[in-house]
Amino acid sequence: MEYGLDRMEFAEGDLAVDIGANVGEVSLILARRGLRIIAVEPDPLEFKALISNLPDGARCFQEALWSEPRRMELHLANDSGDTSLLGEEGRAVSVSVTTLDLLLSGEAPQGVDIGLLKLEAEGAEPEVLHGAKSALQKTKWVTVDAGPERGEDNTSTLPAVVTFLLERGFAFESVQPARLTAQFISKRREG
Repeated sequence: MEYGLDRMEFAEGDLAVDIGANVGEVSLILARRGLRIIAVEPDPLEFKALISNLPDGARCFQEALWSEPRRMELHLANDSGDTSLLGEEGRAVSVSVTTLDLLLSGEAPQGVDIGLLKLEAEGAEPEVLHGAKSALQKTKWVTVDAGPERGEDNTSTLPAVVTFLLERGFAFESVQPARLTAQFISKRREG
C-alpha cells in the first residue's frame, strides 16, 4: 500500500489523524481497522466529498495547516487533488491557517494516543510538522507523502521530513518509492 499501512499495528480505538485527507480513501481504510478518525482537508469541494464518505463518528475539519496561525493564499486545484498553500496553479483564496497542535487541542486531550499521523500537504509537510510538535510526542506512527511537490522545481520534502522526525525521537521504518511515501515509528512507543 502507498502509505505502508499494511506494516503498521494499531490498538483498537487508536486515533488516526489524516492530514490532506482528500475525499477520505485512507481514512476509510483506517476506520475499517478500528481507528477513530480525525480528517483534515482544506479544499472546499474535496471536503464536501470527505464528509459524505466517512462513517458517523469521524471528525472532519476544513482547515489548512501550517507552522503557525496566520492568513495565507490557498491555491485550489481539486481537479488534480493538488490544492496547496505553496501552489501557483488554480484559483487562490485567502484562508486562515492553523497548526495541528491548535486543531487537536480540543480533539485529542492529554493521555489520548495518536496511532497514526498521515501527512500529505502538497509540499508543505515540513511546515505542518513544525506546527505538530505536541501531537508528535503522543504519536506512534507517521507516514508522509514526500513526493516532488515543493516549489517551482518540484523538490521532495523527504530530507527535511526525515531530519525533523529523527530529531524528535522517530526512527525511519520504510519508504514506498512509487509515490515517495516514508514511514516512521516513535522510538518511545515501539512495540
